[in-house]
Amino acid sequence: MSLGLPRPAAARYLGLSPALLQHTTSVMNRSLHQGRKNHEYGQILLRLADLVSRLDAPIDYHRRRQDPRAAGLPASDWAELADTVRTHTSTPYHGPAWWSPIRHLAASTVLWTHLTHGELELAPALQTSAGREEPERLLREARWIQAPGHQDRVRQHLRDRLLAYAAQLAQDIDSPHRERMFL
Repeated sequence: MSLGLPRPAAARYLGLSPALLQHTTSVMNRSLHQGRKNHEYGQILLRLADLVSRLDAPIDYHRRRQDPRAAGLPASDWAELADTVRTHTSTPYHGPAWWSPIRHLAASTVLWTHLTHGELELAPALQTSAGREEPERLLREARWIQAPGHQDRVRQHLRDRLLAYAAQLAQDIDSPHRERMFL
């Protein structure tokens, strides 16, 4: 909305559905009309604006959402990631079956969420046939991978490697855009 867009246009820009826009608007309005929360919300917005103003260049999350590389982890990269994690955490109960397609989709969901700062529930992986078949399992596994310090060694290594992959991908997606911003 900092672009001066009306809420529906801003929601489309952010990839939010009309139903989600309606829900967030009603939650926001309800929260703002409850006592001191209005003042607290204003203070949070001021702190956020101050933080954003100190950044070198804004992150174009819309660009990241539109980039096809953000939508999912390619199978070859998933296999390489799995091999790297297995090498560092050789535990017998994490054999090939542990690295199932649903975990691949969960990793893709975490990747998309990290790159776009979107909600897990909006990740493109949920729109795949496997994601539609087992959405609760996919989201549970994605949350488990995403939660720092609350998982076993294999998930911790997977998370670390996945976030390093995401950081490199974010840099690749953002680099051409950042150069054009400052020309």
